[in-house]
Amino acid sequence: MPSNLLPLSKMLQERLDANSGLKDFLAKAEERIESDPENGFAGCGAFLDDLCRTGAFTELVNYELQRLLQDPNYALEASSDVDMLVLRSRFFNLLLKIVAPTTQTRLFGQASDLFLAPLLKSGVTTGRYREPLPEAEAAASGPHCLRFDGDETIAFGHSSYFKAGRDIFVIRSSGAAPTLVVCFTSAATLTTRWEYDAATLARTKLVAADHSVSRLQLLASVLAEMKDPGAVPALEGLMEHPAHYVRWAALQAIFSLDRERGATLLKTAAADPHEHVRTAAIRSLEKLNAAVARVTQQAPHIS
Repeated sequence: MPSNLLPLSKMLQERLDANSGLKDFLAKAEERIESDPENGFAGCGAFLDDLCRTGAFTELVNYELQRLLQDPNYALEASSDVDMLVLRSRFFNLLLKIVAPTTQTRLFGQASDLFLAPLLKSGVTTGRYREPLPEAEAAASGPHCLRFDGDETIAFGHSSYFKAGRDIFVIRSSGAAPTLVVCFTSAATLTTRWEYDAATLARTKLVAADHSVSRLQLLASVLAEMKDPGAVPALEGLMEHPAHYVRWAALQAIFSLDRERGATLLKTAAADPHEHVRTAAIRSLEKLNAAVARVTQQAPHIS
């Protein structure tokens, strides 16, 4: 492996050494993406198709089972009961996922480009959706909705490509049994993604692609719910966060805890570098000023 590539953990390196198919896939994918950072990932689908056909994943599962039997303390790196990190590169992640039948109530945009490939001989069926284009957003008003592009069946030994910020998919269940798929994802290309209502296909909210940033949004909401004014200084620290949605969540929390301080910060936010924060702050100030004017008009005049 070229020395300029990201070093693998000991566990992942041992996994590669025991699986020639994975090692070959890593070398080819790294070389393709490094030689063409903009379009290289999209050209790696054939590598993934070959990897699935060769039985490398069956070999991988048998290897991991033996490791677990030999060492009760052996733990799979960055894995859970429904997914398993197979490879981590500075350019991509390769994961195994067990997808159980479920009813989708929300759909999420993708922050990374992704190839999806089935590992069962029956293949997998997905519903494909298209997100609103940025140029359409600028010209349209009202809620922005997904467009359903139909169902697609991916046969074993083949994969399907989904572009970040453009394509969304859901896996259709053909019965009560879960299915097994490979997710080959690029490095994140977007910092935010949209959440959509699965029934109406309308946008519901913008969320952070980075889970650590999402947790900051949640933390701001929790502090507001705790009704502790002493949390205001910590929340003010989030007003300097580079993510605009964190700044706005912090401002909302501050306003709920300390209206006077929140009103002052709203005036500052009216000049925020991000358009969404500026617009929301200006509208909030207009509503606040209108409410103050109504109270003033209704107050009794003493002569």
